[in-house]
Parts: sequence; C-alpha cells; structure tokens
Amino acid sequence: MGVAFGVVQLSQVTMTQAAAPETFEAAMSLNTMAYNTSIALGALVGGVFADRLGVSSVVWFGIGLTAAALLLVLAAQTSRTRRPLV
Repeated sequence: MGVAFGVVQLSQVTMTQAAAPETFEAAMSLNTMAYNTSIALGALVGGVFADRLGVSSVVWFGIGLTAAALLLVLAAQTSRTRRPLV
C-alpha cells in the first residue's frame, strides 16, 4: 500500500508540473488544497453515515463508490475505443 500511495503522489506532482510548468508552485498549492478538502469531506461523510446508519453503512457506501468509479472507468474506456479516427 505504501508503494501504491507513493506512486500516486509522484504521478500527481508530475501531471501538475506538466499542466502548469510556469506556475508550478501555485498549481501544487491548489492540488494540495483539493487533496486535503477531499480527505475532510470523506471524513465528514463517513462520520455522518456512521452516526446515522451505523458503522457497517460506511463499508457499503465505500463499496458503492468503488463500483461507481469502476463503471465510470469502463464507460470512459468503451467510449474512447468507439471514437472515429478522423
């Protein structure tokens, strides 16, 4: 898990630098803000689910989000392969 997380962080930095090479510091601060906001929102939603519906609901919500993300990736890949090469 540590190696996977390290690769994700390295990929984020590389993509941010490629997207905004002249303003890399500002882009990285926005990237960090989005990353930390996502962690905070995930903790908030997980806490609300755990308080209102029980701890097991958090697991089911995570399974649902994972399934939705997988379907989104599969849909994006199939639409990519159907594009005409014009």
